[in-house]
Amino acid sequence: MTQPIPPTNPPADPELFPYNWLISTSVWGVITAAPVGICLLSAQRAATPHSPGRVSDTGTIADFQYVFLNPVQEAMIKLAADDVVGQPLTMISPDVDASGVLDRLRQVADTGQPTAHTEAYHLDGIAGLFHQVYLKSGDGVLVLTQDVSYQPLSVAEQQQQVDLLTAIHSRTSVASIRARLISLMSGQLS
Repeated sequence: MTQPIPPTNPPADPELFPYNWLISTSVWGVITAAPVGICLLSAQRAATPHSPGRVSDTGTIADFQYVFLNPVQEAMIKLAADDVVGQPLTMISPDVDASGVLDRLRQVADTGQPTAHTEAYHLDGIAGLFHQVYLKSGDGVLVLTQDVSYQPLSVAEQQQQVDLLTAIHSRTSVASIRARLISLMSGQLS
């Protein structure tokens, strides 16, 4: 698996799921062994009138760039991390704009409000149904993806996701929220 590249616009404010925490030895081990697809996408912001021709850290999000992805995510998109890390999301998955995924990612990156969504994708002529959880991470989004084409999420899995999103909305302790994310990523039901 390719080593992640640091996001181009690290946040100034403390956050729940910072890049350095995600790539720490204990969390990175969970990410690489997770039974769900996981990727970190960094916002690529459009140039502003004050910085024409340059990517801005305050402009409108034009796209997202892959920072890292785990082996399950590689299998889902049928591309190796070496071929994806550093590449724009719209180049790897051109349908994300028309499907509304890009707008959902922008919303999470801009507002910090996490969300979950089930989406039908047609990748390389193969249709599938995928459930995704979007969580703000720096100036980007941490995405957890499960293929639910043939087996929907169990009631316990759905509740686990609701518990995580509720904990974030209610500003539960950072340690508690991170523990919930680790359980969700590792496939352990709480």
